[in-house]
Amino acid sequence: MALDLTIIARDRTALATMPIEDEAHDRLMAAAGRAPFLRRMQDYYANARFDRSELPALRAELTAIAAAIRADAALGALVARLQAFVDDAIARGADLAAYAD
Repeated sequence: MALDLTIIARDRTALATMPIEDEAHDRLMAAAGRAPFLRRMQDYYANARFDRSELPALRAELTAIAAAIRADAALGALVARLQAFVDDAIARGADLAAYAD
């Protein structure tokens, strides 16, 4: 089971999905500190949604975390994938959702 991040088009269709497994999620949340946008995904078993206008702030939180976790290659790789995924959503002018499945 994974928490699926999904880029949502304006017509509400799913454009792309990125799964986050539970162990990776736990490590990400431990690194997130008080980052309010990332904290929306704190509950692995609950859905969260990010409006397109909030994505630059989410991206900034990921950038700050990336700088703080340079010694952790696995977590750094996850954060880099998340950054690219958020960048893709921004480029598409889309929203982002995290769906618990």
